[in-house]
Amino acid sequence: MKGIRLCASIALLVALLLSCSNEVGTKGSIRGNKLKPVKSYLTAILEVNTPGYFLKNGLPTGYHFEMIKSYASSKGMLVKVIPFTSIDAATKLIASGKADVLAVENASLSNGTLQKTVPHWKLRYATISFSRKVMGRNDKIFVPNNAFADQELLQLKEQFPNITLFDGLNMGLLLDHLLSGGEAYAIVQASIAEATRIKYPEISVNYMQESASSSWYVAKSCVFLDDLNRWIAARRNTALHPTFYSSFYQNYKVNRSLSEGASMRGEPLLSDYDQEVKRYSKKIGWDWLLVSALIYQESKFEPHVQSGKGAKGLMQVMPATASLFGFEASHSPKANIYIGTKLLARLTKAFSKYPIPVEERNKFVLAAYNGGMSHVLKAMNLASQYRRNPYLWDDVSLFIRAKRNSSIFRSKYISQSYRNDNETTRFVVEVLDRYTSYKSLTLN
Repeated sequence: MKGIRLCASIALLVALLLSCSNEVGTKGSIRGNKLKPVKSYLTAILEVNTPGYFLKNGLPTGYHFEMIKSYASSKGMLVKVIPFTSIDAATKLIASGKADVLAVENASLSNGTLQKTVPHWKLRYATISFSRKVMGRNDKIFVPNNAFADQELLQLKEQFPNITLFDGLNMGLLLDHLLSGGEAYAIVQASIAEATRIKYPEISVNYMQESASSSWYVAKSCVFLDDLNRWIAARRNTALHPTFYSSFYQNYKVNRSLSEGASMRGEPLLSDYDQEVKRYSKKIGWDWLLVSALIYQESKFEPHVQSGKGAKGLMQVMPATASLFGFEASHSPKANIYIGTKLLARLTKAFSKYPIPVEERNKFVLAAYNGGMSHVLKAMNLASQYRRNPYLWDDVSLFIRAKRNSSIFRSKYISQSYRNDNETTRFVVEVLDRYTSYKSLTLN
């Protein structure tokens, strides 16, 4: 009788977990421009390494990112980011329903494919040059290829016929053009010009009059535009919005960006330990960005962190783990990353013995890194006994969370002490979410 009651309680709890198994919630997503209670994120197209979207202290931030995240949060959703590559590609993603919002620095569309939100602010432009001479009609001028709408660009070309469009994503290339082009100039956003002058004090900056308002873009068939417009207008009219805006634009510094991952040139830095992470990740066949996401979760890139249980360093290596590989637990970043990645390699090899799909395996490895191999194996055993798939993370994670129930944990299948563990499933979700952010910000 006791066994029957136990099985019934397990079945009931598993059923409840199945009804709310999405770790990040299922309150709805704007997919295909309709609200559907299936997904839990809003997909935004953002321009990488600009004041609108960059890394700071290992986390994604920026004006557009924070604004969209705030709006999504008000709807019970998270934000998924697709890196901006071109207006054409972004337009296709929005029109097809694969993305919801286009929010980049210089998006000016006039082909009628998408529609604008209400504006956030007025954009101001400036000319930059290494020449001290005032820009003349026949001088060579570089303009970001998405900075102006078609009509605005035509008007600009009437005034300055020698205009060359350039890729607005590559400020490094632009500066090379200016340095090698003699009397050459560029027209960029005032905030970008100011940030560039901090890095290159010798550059000359001259401000132009305000251009068109800055807005986001959504699909023509978008059903949430009115709601989004009301939200933007309400946010824009608050007393704090100018301060919020200036914290990303007027105070945006190139030298700070270089150290924190928002460089205008080259690949962003995630931490001071990128090279070691890349080196040891390559040896075990892991993406260094995923290892970096794990390190941030464990220590926020602080090498001197020590847990109450004695875990040390960037990857929170336990003394027992270090001894497995012939080392003592150390705060040394190099040694800590070496030991941590060796553990990841060992766990990867262990789970490779099971028919776990390749795309699922890292989830099991991350869970074992956080909670221990035996902890995950017990949950796999429970999943199998209750006719779930022990090789799919969604099924196994249900039983990791179900083990919060002491009666399940002490069932005939799992005969050890009770462990409350929502932490492990949350650990996996947060590491993978951060990995997605890192991939979008660095373009790998």
